[in-house]
Amino acid sequence: MLELAGMTVTEMAMQEGDFRLSFAAAGLIKTMDNAQQKTRWQQSGRLIIRAAETVHIPEQALPCTLRGGDLNDNIYVYRDSVRLPLHSHGQVGIEFIVAGDNKKLIVCGQEIEIIMQGSARYVEHLHAKDHA
Repeated sequence: MLELAGMTVTEMAMQEGDFRLSFAAAGLIKTMDNAQQKTRWQQSGRLIIRAAETVHIPEQALPCTLRGGDLNDNIYVYRDSVRLPLHSHGQVGIEFIVAGDNKKLIVCGQEIEIIMQGSARYVEHLHAKDHA
C-alpha cells in the first residue's frame, strides 16, 4: 500500500494533456506472505493522469507534503492509501490535500498510473498496535 498522508511532492505539472506528480520518500506498507508483522518502506515515484479533463492545481511552493486525500478508480475510492500496482482506465482522478494550508489538488482524467522509481528503502517493522 502506498501511503498518501506524509507523501513529499517534488513536482506537479500538466504536460501535453497529461498531469504528472512526482513524489519522494513516500511510505509503503508491505506484507510478506505468512509474515506476522507488516513493514514500512520508502520509495520515490510518479503518478500520471492521462487525458486530464478537470484540473485544479493550487499555486504551491515545492516540495510540499500531502495531508492525505482520495484517489478515484472508477467505482472505487481509496482514502489516504492506494494498493499497488495501479494502472487503470475509465473515470479516474485524485483529490489530495496539501498539508499546512489545506489546499486541494484536484485532477480527473481517463487513465491513471503510479510508477515506482528506484529501490524501496526499509524503514521499520510495524506492530499490530502501530498499523491495523
